[in-house]
Amino acid sequence: MTRRTYLDFDLELTQQSGSYTVRVLQSPAGQASASAAAPLLSPEMTWSVAEEDGWHTLTEFERKEQIRLRGQNLFRAVFCDDVLTCLGQSLVEARHNNCGLRINLRLSGVPELIALPWEYLFHPALDRFLALSAETTLVHYLDLPRRAPPLSVSLPLHIMVVMATPKDLPRLDSEKEWRVLQDAMRHLIKTGVVTLDRLDMASLHDLQGRLRRRPYHVLHYIGHGAFSEDTGEGALMFCGQDGCAVPVRAHDLALLVSDSDSLRLVVLNGCQGAYGAPNDPFSGVAQALVQQGTPAVLAMHSAISDQAAVMLTQEFYAALADGQPVDAALAEARKAIASQLRSLEWGVPRLVMHAANGRLWDIHAARSSKDLLAVHTVDNGLSILEGLVRRPDFKAKLAALQTDFEAAGSQIELLTNYKDLHDLLHNLQYLCFNGLVQEARRFPEDPLSLDILLDHELTLDGLIDGLTEVALRPAMPASEQDWIKDLVAAHGQLQQAIQTLDAEPLHRSIRLTKRVLDRQPTRINERLNAAARALRLVAIAQSMLSIRKELRRLKLAPQQVKRFETGVTALGDLGDNLTRLVEDHDRWQAIDLELRRIEAVMGHDLGEIKLSWPELRAKVDPLCQQSGAIWAEWIRCDSRDLDKALASKNPNQIRQCFQRYRRRVGNRFYQVDTDLKSLCHELRSVGQPLASTFTILSS
Repeated sequence: MTRRTYLDFDLELTQQSGSYTVRVLQSPAGQASASAAAPLLSPEMTWSVAEEDGWHTLTEFERKEQIRLRGQNLFRAVFCDDVLTCLGQSLVEARHNNCGLRINLRLSGVPELIALPWEYLFHPALDRFLALSAETTLVHYLDLPRRAPPLSVSLPLHIMVVMATPKDLPRLDSEKEWRVLQDAMRHLIKTGVVTLDRLDMASLHDLQGRLRRRPYHVLHYIGHGAFSEDTGEGALMFCGQDGCAVPVRAHDLALLVSDSDSLRLVVLNGCQGAYGAPNDPFSGVAQALVQQGTPAVLAMHSAISDQAAVMLTQEFYAALADGQPVDAALAEARKAIASQLRSLEWGVPRLVMHAANGRLWDIHAARSSKDLLAVHTVDNGLSILEGLVRRPDFKAKLAALQTDFEAAGSQIELLTNYKDLHDLLHNLQYLCFNGLVQEARRFPEDPLSLDILLDHELTLDGLIDGLTEVALRPAMPASEQDWIKDLVAAHGQLQQAIQTLDAEPLHRSIRLTKRVLDRQPTRINERLNAAARALRLVAIAQSMLSIRKELRRLKLAPQQVKRFETGVTALGDLGDNLTRLVEDHDRWQAIDLELRRIEAVMGHDLGEIKLSWPELRAKVDPLCQQSGAIWAEWIRCDSRDLDKALASKNPNQIRQCFQRYRRRVGNRFYQVDTDLKSLCHELRSVGQPLASTFTILSS
């Protein structure tokens, strides 16, 4: 699965004098506003698939058709006039940049509308539910006065599963959900990336003790939720000393959880965890937790069946394990519920966030079973050394290889660090710089641009923190901190522009940021490639074979010796694959840069594509000929279409064919880029048994 990145489409609803206004605060296509269709936004439109009268008497087709019609009415109430046009243009721009579109729904100013079934928004022109596609995820975004902490955390990721199953409430299949969660995380648990703990018959006191003793990053609640019309507040059911249900109010739970600084995500797999009172946007448990500081909460808007809850857990965490953002992982879970269970409960989960993006962790995607198997094989083979390292007759033999292994470990870390810098600069381009350039045309005359620049200022600040953290890692050259100073200065100029409503500091900020983006990505890519080439895994594998006879002399079991030999061979295979990926990454990046150069002038000058096309095609065709994969055939097909368009001399046709070709090549470069980063992270796990072995050797 390809990991998605997202561009934001911030949609705000406000109400004044009985009428609703819809505003696009930020999007790839700029800003827009329109008057909403108030009758279609009436609180009376609230309903759920679990509670609809007469629902069970309808056929599956009739139920889906009713949901579609209601979702379509809700869509037309909000996405109308300029707002609809802005959405269409934003979708085109997101696809062009190989991104998804994250629709951030801001409803804090209209709490009476929070209970509407927003997850079922249906786009008639696309003929699909927006939230049912990873291309258009839906987030309920809460505007809060403080900056949200980032979702990204250092590994290992600690997950606590709270199983609250009071004996006086209907039984839940919590054990099955626990097994599903273990299966989804099995590989990450085995490799030490994730830890999974459970808290049975949980009381609030038990939860407080656990959170105090260990820094958990994810809290997964399995139990019952409720909403009290009398108190106007949501609650979760915990267990008392007698095993019976004890309701814990939303704000009481939020008070406890908010003190856990490590928590990044709370999953409430219980009924009505996201339902709130019409006059209080934070009355639901999810809203209360986010208001008190939890960056992201996934909760149920209404009742959900055990079967759907288990499917949600399975697919959601499996997608997180693949490195998907939280909202994209939820989209995967929705699709599974819709397609495998053929259930309309896919719209019950609701994601509430106050975070800049949905990336929970920076785990590599599960790229190929072949490479993952190779990593496991290497781990198994090298782990044999740990049991032998204290033997005097073996210790001297192994010490001769220590320098090589330590050098390899350093190069693996350096390789990973430069890949992290590379990706952060990519985010700087698409999540910040492009938006600053767009807003510079409107600032300060357009009041909306100020709100958007405030968001970009927070994004830039977070990216600077991320870049600085990588640059300060051990073994990173001090020079990597120097160019970040330009971004710090750019951030200061952006803050000055916002404070003084002066466009000149904004333009200085853009120039400083552009200077970084013009110079650093290519230079960092060269450092990345140099680190990869210095990592001579094949040579190390050959050196390791020199101790094969020693292992046999020690009369180890034949299967242990075989396991060691297989592990060393797999290490060589990983080295070969790394060399290939680095070379591919070099070639595709050069092609991508050339395409960007041509694209920049395509709007007013077709002469450049006519002049550059033969040379560009000569670079791409050999890469496609080396592969029989479907992506190569698609690029070859688009290449032929562009040939015909250039021969026809039809400007519109040339531009359309070029853009399709450009997106296709961009997709391939993105996949190679993702594969290289995946292998970097996989190689880090290879170094772990070596590091532990030589720690013993040095003691």
